[in-house]
Amino acid sequence: MTDVPSEQEAVRPKNTGWSEPKVFLLPLALLVVAGFLWHAASEPDTPKVHQKRVGRTDYPANWPLTITDGTLWCDSDGEVSITVQNVGDAYGLNGSARADALNKPIDLIWADDPHAPGLKMSLAPLIADAEKLC
Repeated sequence: MTDVPSEQEAVRPKNTGWSEPKVFLLPLALLVVAGFLWHAASEPDTPKVHQKRVGRTDYPANWPLTITDGTLWCDSDGEVSITVQNVGDAYGLNGSARADALNKPIDLIWADDPHAPGLKMSLAPLIADAEKLC
């Protein structure tokens, strides 16, 4: 008898318990699961809202509204608005917030400019401060 393997034995690979495709599937599956968990953890369920209480005393020379105070806020979409505290109504300050149907028109509380008849006070200081909250 010789120690030369038969033709069938020579062609058949040794079974080590792990085939090459299985070796690559486990790390790939772990990578996919880790990526999914990271993405899920990085996306908040609710949008972040940053806010700041402001009023006529904060803008003594150029308070542009007929209300005495409110809360400036910026949501995660970049909408900047002011909310009247005791009523709870929100008024859009920038274009995207004005287009949001949930906000009331700023014209309802926008003060006339006492130095320029027919014009309104500038909202720029409020918008600039609200955008800093984004």
